[in-house]
Amino acid sequence: MVRRLMRAAALALGLAAASAQQSSESGKEFATSLTPGKAATDSQSSNMYVGTPGTSTMWIQPVLTNIDPDAVCNDGTPGMYYFSPGTGAGANLWLVYLEGGYWCYDEASCKERYTSGTTYMSSSNAEDSYTTDGIFTDAIAADNVWADANMVFIKYCSSDSWMGDAAASSATFGFAFRGARIIDATMQSLVSVNGLGKTPGAKLLFGGCSAGGRGVVTSLDKVKSDLASIAPSVEVKGLNDAGGWVDVQPAYPNLLSLQNQTAAIFKFSTPPVGATTGGLACLADFPDEPWKCVWPSYRLPFVTTPYVLNAAQFDSFLISYNTNHEASNAPGGTAYLEQYQTATLALFAKLPATVAIWSSTCFIHCVSSNADYFCFTVDGKTLNSVVNEFVFDATVTRTISSCSGWACTNACAGGPLSIWEPENLPPTATPYCTAFYDQIQASDANVNHQIATSEHSDAGGQSQSQQHLATSMLSQMGVTALHPTTTSNSTSR
Repeated sequence: MVRRLMRAAALALGLAAASAQQSSESGKEFATSLTPGKAATDSQSSNMYVGTPGTSTMWIQPVLTNIDPDAVCNDGTPGMYYFSPGTGAGANLWLVYLEGGYWCYDEASCKERYTSGTTYMSSSNAEDSYTTDGIFTDAIAADNVWADANMVFIKYCSSDSWMGDAAASSATFGFAFRGARIIDATMQSLVSVNGLGKTPGAKLLFGGCSAGGRGVVTSLDKVKSDLASIAPSVEVKGLNDAGGWVDVQPAYPNLLSLQNQTAAIFKFSTPPVGATTGGLACLADFPDEPWKCVWPSYRLPFVTTPYVLNAAQFDSFLISYNTNHEASNAPGGTAYLEQYQTATLALFAKLPATVAIWSSTCFIHCVSSNADYFCFTVDGKTLNSVVNEFVFDATVTRTISSCSGWACTNACAGGPLSIWEPENLPPTATPYCTAFYDQIQASDANVNHQIATSEHSDAGGQSQSQQHLATSMLSQMGVTALHPTTTSNSTSR
């Protein structure tokens, strides 16, 4: 299991570094008036829209405080988003994506998150441009209908899974939690600045992965409702990638549960749950536990806007967190882990018929943000194909792996975040998928060397050095926040 984690983490780190370098270098060509290390200002806005339509590089836009003075990051700097205009067949398609990156839930975790790097709490060091992969990629334009779309990437800097609306105060440890306002202001800006809804018949896919996926849970209905007032011709659908948390308690009772974290952040970030009819209905069902209305498995049945859900039956973030990244070596063994599959399948049964589902029994998390979106299949279907059928053909597909038990994860070659081999590729696999697979293969030699130098465990367990290496890699990816020891009650990000 650790070998899989380290292989995927090493690959993701390499791809992230390459993407960051490309973004930084291309930004010099088009956004030369921006001051490095500073958030965009209104005076810089004349240079914000330059870019090449149909590419996966997006450009920083005028700050959101021009729309709403309260649309700010944790540290009070302006909320922001990146944009690339659509072209050709994609001129009236809109892909709006919420960045992921965990959260903070009390004074200690928020201050640690800020002092360890302000990436997810500030726009002060925002880059001029942003390039990403997965559903945004233009590397396989012929197979990606979204490659020519209007692309929008909303920077995560509120540490609240996009649900909060609280001003900075002593109750919030001096930080603002305005994720919900940042979304609202972005949608208004897309209409007034970028032309959303200007041409009738626009289709908008509102998505995100991990913390971004949880943001979709709490904000999708409001996005649709707000656009019905200011851009009524826009058709809105959602993509919730790995934001479907189920209610399973940690394997170690002394780990601070995600449920308790959610209740804590709900109290101080004051999410506007009652802003939609679905939110009000949820609050009516849980009057004594309102935090459950921002917890995915309780809130999702009340979301009325159609969406696609990617929820792995053995979600790698939930299991890694709740087992202190020990998986089947944690108390309860495989019986504990199989609770996640049972709870996930139970959630599916509660969802409206308008919800499309893509669910693997592999040990995975986000898919739309990397090549797995096009290359990994469940019952022969990629998440890309399920999303496209849903958006363009109004086909609600429920592609759910029927494999039963934790042993299913052992059948996933290459896992956990890039869990496919050539024999599992879809029939229409492109050179893009093959090249990505080759990168995985190339990373193995380095990862295997690191594992070999840290192998001090017996046949039935894993060493502390292996745990540290895997945790370090995943931490640098910014998508998980794991406890360093089984006695810890705080997280690192």
